[in-house]
Amino acid sequence: MYGGWKETLILVSLTCYLALGAGMHPRLVPDWQVRLALHPSIAFAAVCPDGSVYAVSGSGEVSLLDYLGHLRATRTTNVLESAGAVACGPGRDLYIAGRNSNAATDSLAILPNIATAHAQPRLTDLAVRATAIAVIHRGVIAVAGYSKNGSCPLHLVSSAGRLIRSFGECGGAGATGSELANGFLLWREREQRLLFVPRKMAEIQIYAADGTPIAVRGLGPIRPASAQWEEEDPLSEIRGVAFLPAGHIVVQSPDRGLLLFSPDVTALGPAIGTNLGTLIGADDRGGLYFLRPDRIGREHLSLPLAVRPHEDTHPLLKL
Repeated sequence: MYGGWKETLILVSLTCYLALGAGMHPRLVPDWQVRLALHPSIAFAAVCPDGSVYAVSGSGEVSLLDYLGHLRATRTTNVLESAGAVACGPGRDLYIAGRNSNAATDSLAILPNIATAHAQPRLTDLAVRATAIAVIHRGVIAVAGYSKNGSCPLHLVSSAGRLIRSFGECGGAGATGSELANGFLLWREREQRLLFVPRKMAEIQIYAADGTPIAVRGLGPIRPASAQWEEEDPLSEIRGVAFLPAGHIVVQSPDRGLLLFSPDVTALGPAIGTNLGTLIGADDRGGLYFLRPDRIGREHLSLPLAVRPHEDTHPLLKL
């Protein structure tokens, strides 16, 4: 009688221990996945702070999904021959940087919210070949890329195409410096900070809204800041990056899935697998958005209490 009770107690304790252990690591919880019939496929996507998502095809078709994944509008625009970078701006306006034939630099097309407006896109010349863009406000856009004669990888450009300032890790234009301009730009409205995460450098660059450098931080223990990754490194390239409202950083590796970092850039647990495609951003509620050639999906992270932050401001951005 006693032996049976003891074995039962041990079994229950072991079950609880395993259950608690399973909950110690972050996990992804699916929300929705929507297939879009854009021709020939979805080339780019931009996540708006409220969770609306723009999908842009290679032929100029544009679709807008709301926070729940419902299709709200579809438009066709042919103002650019090819897109190179997209971003969602205030009022759900869509910003597309792309190229037209015989142009030495990119053009910027600003498409008003297609769910409420039917105006034609406004087209202006950019001073650089854009690899990434972020909208700071309606009058200023941050652009990653090199200008024709410049050596700085980051720029502030007016919505009329006027170059306001060039900044970043300057002096590396050309083949050697191409990695310095190839990455992800994110604007943090609440903290008024601009973030640039290079694809192949283990760092997060932090700037003020006017381009003034604030700090450069290494991305976890993988490598120090400003060190270029080698092929044998555990994370040789960043495919996508997102900053969650509570301060966590989500980085996508082509081979290892999603890596979660704490607000102080400490790696948390093992990689998180996802089959939804490329990470394209996060919304103000913490939803993560993923892109495949024919669909867009949303998931959210379930975080154990032990790794949840106690405040909702990213410590990197308090500098």
